[in-house]
Amino acid sequence: MNRNWIWALIMVVGLVITNAVTALVTKSVVDDDGEPAHSLIATGGDPLGSACLNDFVTAGLARPEGGAFELKLLYSAACNAAWAKVNRLDGAGYGERIKVAVFQFADPQGRTRQWADELNVDQAYTMVIVRQDPTDRLCATASVSRGPDEVAIEQPVCM
Repeated sequence: MNRNWIWALIMVVGLVITNAVTALVTKSVVDDDGEPAHSLIATGGDPLGSACLNDFVTAGLARPEGGAFELKLLYSAACNAAWAKVNRLDGAGYGERIKVAVFQFADPQGRTRQWADELNVDQAYTMVIVRQDPTDRLCATASVSRGPDEVAIEQPVCM
């Protein structure tokens, strides 16, 4: 076989392989209807520094009696994901603790549950949960310590 034919065959095989890889990558990024897939971030991913910060909204908000802190359930439509954030309002972060969690309403202790337990801070947030189904309800809860006492959100904030 002529050397030119061997090189031509190698180039054709290489072209077929690169086209197949491109098709697979494109399929993983675009849904069947041609819209971008909600795979900008995975469950457990950090929302800070991600595309989720470009369009997030506050989907739920709660403050416990006494107003020591506020709990926000944040949602990004682009990422189809939610996460929870706590901001202390009492300025008593040093020596205190914040606990915050986001979870599926139907499975509060399930494998997708994301949580944070932080000491000596004024705010804390969870990693994201990506919704697998548009009917999934996502909820958040939180508590902060105030000396020996713990102040908690009594009912989860849900979306």
